[in-house]
Amino acid sequence: MPGPISNILESLQAGAWGNLVDLTVALLQAGAVQWLYFCLSWLLVSFAFLLLFARTSARPPAWASRLFRLGILSLAALGYAALTGQLILAAVFFLLTWYVSGRLQERLPDWSVLGVQHFAAIAVGSLLLLLLIAADLRWLWGDHVALAVAGGFFVADVLITAISIGYAFEPLDVLCRVRWRRLFPPIAFRTGFYPMVSIHVPAHSEPVEMVKQTLRSLVQLDYPNYEIIMVDDNTAEPELWEPVMEYCRQHGIRTYHLEAYPGFKSGALNFALAQMHPEAQIIAVVDSDYQVQRDYLKRTVGYFENPEVAFVQTPQAFREVDSPYLERIDLSQRYFFDVGMRTRNERNAIIFCGTMGLIRRSALRRAGGWGEWCVTEDAELSLRLLGKGYSGAYIHEVFGRGLLPLTFDDLRKQRFRWALGGVQILKAYLLPLLGLGFGERKLRLTLSQRLAYLLGGFGWFADLLVLVFSLALLGIVGADILGLRTPVRMLSGPLLLPPLLFIYAGILRTVWALRQSTGCSWLTALGAFWTWLSLSLTVARACISGLIVSRAAFLRTPKTGDSPSPFDALASLRPELLLGLALSAAVPALLIHQPSLQTALISGLLAWHACVYWSAPWNAWGSYSGTSPTWRLVARAGILFAVVPLALWLGLLWALPGMSLRGL
Repeated sequence: MPGPISNILESLQAGAWGNLVDLTVALLQAGAVQWLYFCLSWLLVSFAFLLLFARTSARPPAWASRLFRLGILSLAALGYAALTGQLILAAVFFLLTWYVSGRLQERLPDWSVLGVQHFAAIAVGSLLLLLLIAADLRWLWGDHVALAVAGGFFVADVLITAISIGYAFEPLDVLCRVRWRRLFPPIAFRTGFYPMVSIHVPAHSEPVEMVKQTLRSLVQLDYPNYEIIMVDDNTAEPELWEPVMEYCRQHGIRTYHLEAYPGFKSGALNFALAQMHPEAQIIAVVDSDYQVQRDYLKRTVGYFENPEVAFVQTPQAFREVDSPYLERIDLSQRYFFDVGMRTRNERNAIIFCGTMGLIRRSALRRAGGWGEWCVTEDAELSLRLLGKGYSGAYIHEVFGRGLLPLTFDDLRKQRFRWALGGVQILKAYLLPLLGLGFGERKLRLTLSQRLAYLLGGFGWFADLLVLVFSLALLGIVGADILGLRTPVRMLSGPLLLPPLLFIYAGILRTVWALRQSTGCSWLTALGAFWTWLSLSLTVARACISGLIVSRAAFLRTPKTGDSPSPFDALASLRPELLLGLALSAAVPALLIHQPSLQTALISGLLAWHACVYWSAPWNAWGSYSGTSPTWRLVARAGILFAVVPLALWLGLLWALPGMSLRGL
């Protein structure tokens, strides 16, 4: 199908302009295509400036900001002009983007000019791409089935674009911020404010020595007025819970063993809530694998002097990170606290994270206690508390360290529960988050708070959309080989290159953000990003499950490293292996069957999706590599098949005829 510029030229030659509306739409579409390509140049130049100058945290003088802005847009215009030869359009788009980025800078006064320029390029380019895809659907008006299919994918495009813009906003909001408005540093408050704290430690079938270490660290806290309540939640093995009960009795810790008690972790926490000392005002939740610093309470409780503060959260951090695999897992989880929680805190939209946090007892009771219907009861509770007008405070300093999931299977269980809980929360609170709740379902939230929780809920669906697009791409390959037309094939070439560039630019930006926020190396940051990818299908399955079921069992994350056999673990990765193989094979099949620029762009998307699924066996090897030589073979296969589709794509792109950007 011809693109918008060629459509206009053909109309000119034939003298068949049609009506004025069609001509106007065609001209606007042609201009939008060119502006989109200007935005791609803008995106790359602004990212290069971030790499070079983003370490400067202080706000530069006004003249320096204008100079940076001028330099970025001038280089973007030069790059666009060099690619297209359109000098006049380059000047027009320079002025247009100068105006747009200036207005955005006014809306983001706490950001550096570098962050504003890069985010503006992402936002404007993404919105232009959506508008062009919508406009290109007019070619399908005569085919109702194709229009329905393409329309469905357009809705998916809208959702994943919104999620992508949100994910780009978060690291830029932290790493390019020059002024913070809501900072909560750890601090010893005035002498005399020591409200009684009740520390709740839920446990289920945990190693005895690990739980004892946690309790020992809590007994030694430097705080004058607190109690510890240890709740063993339905542990069936006496050899696990009886020694812990004896240790608690010896050290004056109030302890309870529950049998056949409902509600999982949230049920145990509700039980502990009912056993609290009547004078306790603050509740601290500590998981049974955490070792806590002595000054934890003294340096956090003071924020409860403000009656509007309902909960305080500190980062989850980890110890015994003694392998490359665990280092990648640690970094991927640190990112949430180093970036996600800091940007959410600026909007009073943090979540309570289940451990190393404190809650005001009266606020918890007013909110109705812990929600036993949700597998992520901590995040759900924080939304209810904020919805009642309370505030949350995030203290960005580590006060305790726990244990990471030691095997890939355990990590998948943990991520499945997190994603499932996120979908449960979104289902339950979608209308209230949109401002349509009534009575008890009404949430008193600001627009920024609503957007933060909506992004957090819909963000889980990004992996489900990746799965949908993967299957669609495989369908396109099959249809092409059989000679059938598909809605994607009927869209114009200019709309296929930008998504590919946005994807790879997003990878670079995420790896850069990981490196900037954690101080790790580029290679380690790439490994952490690869770890996120390896859980994509797990999250997609959790989203499907969350949409279907209303209640689910709580999947505990084991803290012991009982590794399955390589063959059992490979069996659990069968879907990822099959998808990776199919997508890898589709790259050369499509390029050889019909070599063209449009085919090459679709193959590039295939190569990226293949990498997503091959990352699972590669990451699994990282956790099981010490158990069997078989995993070394699995790892090499994972790396090989992740690299092969990209290498094939680049090689065939170079070798086959018709592969010129001028074809757009």
